[in-house]
Amino acid sequence: MRSTSNSGSDEDHAGAPAVVNGSWFAAGSARRHDGTLTLEGGAFRVLSADGATAACPVAQARLSDFGDAMTVEFPDGSAFVVASGQPAAARLRAGVRGRAQLVTRLERRWQAVLVAVVATVVLCALLLFVVLPAMTAPLARLVPDAWARLIDEQSLPLFDRLVLDPSALPTGERERIAGGFAELVDGLGLDTSRYSLQFRSGGSVGANAFAMPGGTIIVTDRMTEIASPAELDAVLAHEIGHVELRHGLQQILRKSTLAIILVLVGPDAGTISELAQGLPAVLLDSGYSRAFEREADRFACDALARLGRDPSALADALQRLAEEHPEAVAVHAWVSSHPETDERIATIRSFTPAEPAPGR
Repeated sequence: MRSTSNSGSDEDHAGAPAVVNGSWFAAGSARRHDGTLTLEGGAFRVLSADGATAACPVAQARLSDFGDAMTVEFPDGSAFVVASGQPAAARLRAGVRGRAQLVTRLERRWQAVLVAVVATVVLCALLLFVVLPAMTAPLARLVPDAWARLIDEQSLPLFDRLVLDPSALPTGERERIAGGFAELVDGLGLDTSRYSLQFRSGGSVGANAFAMPGGTIIVTDRMTEIASPAELDAVLAHEIGHVELRHGLQQILRKSTLAIILVLVGPDAGTISELAQGLPAVLLDSGYSRAFEREADRFACDALARLGRDPSALADALQRLAEEHPEAVAVHAWVSSHPETDERIATIRSFTPAEPAPGR
C-alpha cells in the first residue's frame, strides 16, 4: 500500500520499505537485543538477532524522538531504540509522520462526515415536521380547482363503498334543498358551477354533512330530517367554508408528507389518485382540525350575516346534533377533534359580523 501523504512515506523511495538497526527491549525486560525495525505496509515489524519477532500497526505505536535519537514504543510495553546516524531513520520518521497525518486527516474527515449526517437528519426532520406542515395552506392553493374536482370524483365512490348508502329522500324534497343551496352559493357571490350537493343515507354516520375539496358537499337524510331549513342552510354554509378555505386539501397534506411532496413536484393524475385515496380516511377517522372547524364556523356566521340571516341558526343546528347524539355530540365530520360543542355554540351566539349585512 502506498501512502498518499505529501511528506512521503516508507515506500516512496523505489518502493523499498524503511529498515533501521537498533536495540529491541521486550515487554517487562531490560535485556537488550540487537535487531532491525522495518516500516512497511502501515506496520512496524521487529526481527531480533536471536530470531524473536514482533509486529504492530503504525497507528497503535508511539514514536518518541529527540534530535537524532528515536524510540518506537509498542502497545504491549516493548520498545525499539533506533541506532543514531542511519539515513533510513529519516525515511522511517517521515513515513510515520506522514501516516499519522493521514490518520488525523481521515479522523477529521470522518468527524466532518458525522457532523454532516447529523445535521442532515436534523434539517430533514425540521423540514418534514415543522416547515412543510406550516406550508400546507399555500401548498393547498397550488392545487388547481380542476384537480380538486377530480379528487372529489375519485373519493365519492370510496365514501359510498365505506359508509354511505343511496338517499331515500323524496325527489321533491331533494330538489327543494338543492335549490336553497344554489341560492346560498349564488348569494355569497361564489361560482355555482363549482359546487355540487349530494344526498346520501348516512347509515352509521347518522345526521351529518361534510365537504370534499372540489366543492362536493354531502348531506345525509337524517340531517335534513332533524334540522330546520334555516339550520340546514347554516350547516351548508359551514361546509362551503371548508371548501373556500381549502381545509380538505390542507388536512390531507398535514396527514401525509408524501402528499406534500407530490404537490411540490406538480399535480398530475398519480398525485390526484394519492390525494383522493387519503381523503375518506382523513374525514371519517379524525375529521377536520379544531382550528379548521372554528374557521368554518366563522365563515358561516359571516356568510349568513351578509345575507341578512341569523347566524345563531348554526348554533341551533349544533344543539340539535348534541341532542341527536348525546353520547358523542355528533359523529365524524361534525364532532371528531372538534372543540367542545358548548364552546362552539357559545362562540357562535356571541358572533359579531365582520361587516354589516346588506340594507342594514
